This record gives sequence, structure tokens and C-alpha cells, in this order.
Amino acid sequence: MKYRLERGTERVEVVRHGRVVTVEFGDGRTEDHGAFDDDAAEEQLQVRVDQFLSDGWEESADLKAEREKRRAAAEHRARLKTKNEALAAAADPRTALRQAGGRWFSDADAQDVAAFLALVELIEDADESGFVVRLTNGGAVRWVCGDGEDQPLDSLWLYRDAKAFESNDHVVFFGVDAGPPETPDEVNGDVDWFVQTFAPNEKYWFTREQAPWAAHSWEHDGGLKEDGRSPEQVLLSVIMNALPSPSGRGSG
Repeated sequence: MKYRLERGTERVEVVRHGRVVTVEFGDGRTEDHGAFDDDAAEEQLQVRVDQFLSDGWEESADLKAEREKRRAAAEHRARLKTKNEALAAAADPRTALRQAGGRWFSDADAQDVAAFLALVELIEDADESGFVVRLTNGGAVRWVCGDGEDQPLDSLWLYRDAKAFESNDHVVFFGVDAGPPETPDEVNGDVDWFVQTFAPNEKYWFTREQAPWAAHSWEHDGGLKEDGRSPEQVLLSVIMNALPSPSGRGSG
């Protein structure tokens, strides 16, 4: 971390680069203080900063703002971790997941929601980023949470079975990077790609910025198609179609 300190019109920065602590004065002077390992260098960094503070220096306004931003981010991560751990510990993982999924379940097709939740066996590996949903057929879903209550889902990976999960061989990806390597010629305007399927067929879904509630699809062989469903309906349908029989239903 770089400490930016000020005293009146004077400025100084104290920063650690590996085992070296450097003091950079506002007039261009620098002082290097070496240490025998990283822990000693970190300790020396704090000693130097504390000495400046005792001599009447203060943290700069931007450093205080940066520190507050990091504190708020740490508290946010802690809240997410607590929330996800509670989800994993819930007595009924299906009900808990449905509530946590928000609009991705409430706005999806009821039949798809029921079919998917019926496969949920347990929720595990919960941390501040998300959790893993284990399915009764051996498959799994890696679920990454969004930033707010209205964004319960940021990214998702679907694995057909335990072997695929262990080898990170997913068949469905949901997220902002779900688009093809290059935007197809027939897809015009500003679009947001949100779902991609893999082998045996690569297919992509997107929405247009002026109509985020309506999905469209594109694939190499089939070209551009108007889907007519919402992104929520598409996601659960694609997941169910990608799972193996008897749960899966074929193509998405």
C-alpha cells in the first residue's frame, strides 16, 4: 500500500516495493530502507508512517477516501459471505435458493423453475463471491452473486455431471462475457450477450439495450433468431435442456 501524507503544503509518500520501503518527498528526494524479508519490510513501513504521523503529518484526503472505500468493500464482502453461508446451511436448500435467486426464478417459466429446483441436492463452498449448487443427477452449478439485492446473479456455470465439474468442463455459461469472439454481421446495434452454450452446439443469447426484457439468439448454423422470451426464461430453459436425460430435454 502507498501512504500519501501531507503537512501544510508539504507532501510525502511512503511505499513498500517487496523488501524495500521508499520514502518519496515532494521536493523529489527519496530514501530507501531495505529489510531482510517481506514481514520486516511491512513492519518498517508501518514504523515510518507512524513516525511521520507523530511528527504532525496527516493522511491525504484521497488516501482517506481510498481507505474508506476499502473498508466499505470489505464490509460488503463480509455481508455476502455471511449471507451465502446461511444459504448453504439452510434446512431446505431448494426454498433457500429460490428466494436467493430473486427474479431469475420468479420471472422464469414455472415449469422450468420447478424442474430445476427438484434437482437441487445441497449448496456448498459458500464464500463472499457465491456458492456451488450440487444436483441430484451429479451435475453442479457454480453461482456467482451480483453486487446488490436486485442483482442476485452475476455469473453462472453449469456442469452436466461430477466429472465435468472436477475438470471445469461446463456446458452453459451465463455472464457479460457470454458472447462470441466477434459480433456477427447480422447482430446490429448495442447488445448485451448473457448466455452461451457449448458442445455439441455453440449458441448465444443477447438482449438489445433498448429492450432488455426481450431475448434474441444467434448460432453459427442457424443465424439470428427472435426468441421472444425474457432472459430469465431463457436461462432456466437452457439449463434444463443442457442437463442429461431424463432431466434434460434435448436442445435449447
